[in-house]
Amino acid sequence: MFKVKAFMVAPIWIFLFVGLLLGCSSKTDDETGNMSKEQVGLIGYGSLMSQPSMERTLGRPYDGAIRKIHLRGYQRLWNIKVPNTGEGAYTCMTETGTIIPESLIFLNIQPKEEQSMNCCLYILEEADLVAFDAREIGYQRIEVSRDIVETDIPDLPIYAYKALPAFTAEAEENNPGKNAVLLQYLEILDNAFDVLGATFEQEFQASTLPLDPDLVLDCTLDP
Repeated sequence: MFKVKAFMVAPIWIFLFVGLLLGCSSKTDDETGNMSKEQVGLIGYGSLMSQPSMERTLGRPYDGAIRKIHLRGYQRLWNIKVPNTGEGAYTCMTETGTIIPESLIFLNIQPKEEQSMNCCLYILEEADLVAFDAREIGYQRIEVSRDIVETDIPDLPIYAYKALPAFTAEAEENNPGKNAVLLQYLEILDNAFDVLGATFEQEFQASTLPLDPDLVLDCTLDP
């Protein structure tokens, strides 16, 4: 069952949504051996927690290890705004009819001292990053190798995607016509938690700034 309210009371562009499905793999944490110099780590803290979504960008099945880890010095929040204009814009339903929001909001990370957040770690080939860079328009890839809490992580470059300044903006509350969150995006994250478990979900909520429920709309992609 979808637990959208959890995203709204937690303490504490369109490309992003296509193909998002479940959550992190159930592979064990000790399957990370035999790293080559060409291998890198990739952090999933939102849509990339979905292995099917990650594999769609990767272009092949992922058979490596996936670890649940923690990123030190970062806060997860809903503050990347992606324009919802032109061909392929989302139309969203409200109580009074349909609207086309000016922008859509997705998850992002920002530096914050004395904060940590849970996420997933994939081990990929360095050449694979080209496809993920193309997917994550509006984000910049940053290295976070020194910010991993766990000490048994392979010694290799580890990257995460952080919103570019031009796409970073605080959401306007109570104004879904200005900026909306896709209900389907939250449902996908919820499905991921069904795979990752209750403890992971609780940590996710505790390390994610709350979301205004009035911005969540059921939307469809215009043909």
